[in-house]
Amino acid sequence: QRTSAHVTTVHRVDMTKVARLRETHKAQFQTNYGFSLTYLPFIARAAVGEVERRMVTEALQKAGGNQSRAARQLGLTEQSLRYRLRKYGLAPRENRRSRQK
Repeated sequence: QRTSAHVTTVHRVDMTKVARLRETHKAQFQTNYGFSLTYLPFIARAAVGEVERRMVTEALQKAGGNQSRAARQLGLTEQSLRYRLRKYGLAPRENRRSRQK
């Protein structure tokens, strides 16, 4: 007899804001699209965002912090990479002296 491993992971997440947003828009969504607005799009967006953040982080590490090389590894323009760095709070902070030059 064969037995397969089973793993379950549980995370507690505050979905209060998502529930409010869904409640606000679900009737209009139903009217516009003909089906219910579920929690899945919110969860999927968060999951995809986390995967993207990790990919950017790992590419930068492999490129030794070189943004040009990291962008090429990811198939992005440098501008797209910099956007993602800001989006995920990964961009190095500018100090005032470097901005004043």
